[in-house]
Amino acid sequence: MYKLTKISRAIAVIGLSTAVFMGHSVAATTDGKNTTDSMSIDRNVATNMVKNSSEIKDRGAIRDSSAIKDGSAIKDSSPVTNEVSQKLTGDSQTATSLNKLLPTIKYTTDNLPEVAQKVNAATWTAGSEIDRSTGTKLQALLNWHHNGVGHIDGYWGENTRKAMQAFQKTNGLAVTDTLNSETWQVLTKDEQLTAQPVLVSYQLSESDVNIKTTKIPADTDAKAKLDGMYYERITEGLAEKFHISEKYLKTLNPNASFTAGETITVYNPGNPNTKPVSRVVADKATETL
Repeated sequence: MYKLTKISRAIAVIGLSTAVFMGHSVAATTDGKNTTDSMSIDRNVATNMVKNSSEIKDRGAIRDSSAIKDGSAIKDSSPVTNEVSQKLTGDSQTATSLNKLLPTIKYTTDNLPEVAQKVNAATWTAGSEIDRSTGTKLQALLNWHHNGVGHIDGYWGENTRKAMQAFQKTNGLAVTDTLNSETWQVLTKDEQLTAQPVLVSYQLSESDVNIKTTKIPADTDAKAKLDGMYYERITEGLAEKFHISEKYLKTLNPNASFTAGETITVYNPGNPNTKPVSRVVADKATETL
């Protein structure tokens, strides 16, 4: 019973972190119909998050669950941003809670490197290869439509495929194992959303880089003795803030020192879904949440 309780709490934490930090919806059910949007979960990520709910208490990510307690009908916040990402308007309890939880990201599109410009201008046509530029754009569009791919890495893989299939189901499209023209057309039909920059310029602040770091031991008992599950590296903390893989962050900024005042290239996460959460469903068969 004890183990089941811990797992249930951990799953609840996963659900909150998904809804709050990735901006992907675990939508409320209406009229008895399940309208939940699925999010692919990497097995290792799920395993790590289920290890021990006490380990997550001071990660700097989950501090308040009030964002999912507001049962009032809330209109979706547009994922389209204009030089400010993860900043919601309105005075609802959900918007207020999310604005406290999420770091506001002020960005520009000035002086973007060529690789970022290529991603922002990327498009896809039937039969063409999904290279890293197109893959990054595809992942961003799925995220902005609240069908989360996990962290952005630009690669077509299992999580991206599952997120695409969840998007297809939500929009009444044929579910396929590969991207097709019909799916791409629906993904890009919102011209304002499609034109939103995927990769942007961001100036690092003191609070971005002056974070507590520690060496995380492999042993679970040793982890339990830590004051908190802090980041091991500044770049790990930055990667989580911008919902991007740490390796991709470094690839996009090969000469960066990641110090305060420096401008780096990051992913624009857009704005989160503000639909109230009625339940979180972990599907073991498809390994999705």
